[in-house]
Formats: sequence, C-alpha cells, structure tokens
Amino acid sequence: MAESCFATLEYELLRTTRFASHREAQRQIADFIDEWNNPVHRHSTLGSLSAMQYEQQLRQTARAA
Repeated sequence: MAESCFATLEYELLRTTRFASHREAQRQIADFIDEWNNPVHRHSTLGSLSAMQYEQQLRQTARAA
C-alpha cells in the first residue's frame, strides 16, 4: 500500500511542482496525504475503500462485536 501511495505522490505532486523551500514541500506533501490520499484515494488492498472509509468500517465492526 505504501508503495502505491508514494508512486501516486511522486507522479501527481513531486514531478509537477517546484517548491520554493523545504518547508513548502513538507506542507504540500502533508496536504496531499491528508486531503487526497487518506479520504479519497481508493486502495485495492482495502477492498476498494479509502483509508478513512476502511478505518470507519473497522470501528463499526468493533462496536457491533
């Protein structure tokens, strides 16, 4: 899963963006992960759910048990 995330990060952000500083790069990478990868990007290893959807499903299953 991590390799897929890093490949997408590299293709979508790092190859297309010039950063003014190291701090800006850190901020944009964190935004990419928090705003796109975790809530939106669907992972085949998680049953085609986003990471956030998968975690919600786990919590619901644990509460029901």
